Amino acid sequence: MAKRNSTRRKARKPKLINVEGHQLTEAMYAEYERCLESRGRTNAGADAETILYLGLDDFLARYRPSNKVKAQLSELSRTTMHAALAVGTMDKYTWFQSNPASVRSAGCKLLKELALEIYNASAKLTAIALNVEREETTKLQDWLAQGEQVARIGRGAEVVHGNR
Repeated sequence: MAKRNSTRRKARKPKLINVEGHQLTEAMYAEYERCLESRGRTNAGADAETILYLGLDDFLARYRPSNKVKAQLSELSRTTMHAALAVGTMDKYTWFQSNPASVRSAGCKLLKELALEIYNASAKLTAIALNVEREETTKLQDWLAQGEQVARIGRGAEVVHGNR
């Protein structure tokens, strides 16, 4: 009996090119080559090893966790400020009304959501710090994976307090 071909095609893994331990896709490698050409033009008198080093450094600059930290912290600052302002105004919340059970329930729900937002911000801040700290001992593929991990924090992967 002949095997039936599956109608699903296997996803092809992108071809990766190794440059000093950094795994580059073909598009990234083309960008790296442009950086090398640019360095070759601006440092015409430099030896090939220096141009390779500087070109790789130019290419990696936009992927380095330390170069992304400013934008990440700015976004995190906005998120935490909004949560902190909301917590600050909760002292004016009408906890005692004629129907206190529903009012308390809504207030408690809001407090739990704010706590979760602050918890996620704390987790994201910790992950950012660890990524920057490990930058010198890791490679491009690690930076990309860690960046995806930071982006996922707070987007459906959070832990709900008291619930599992």
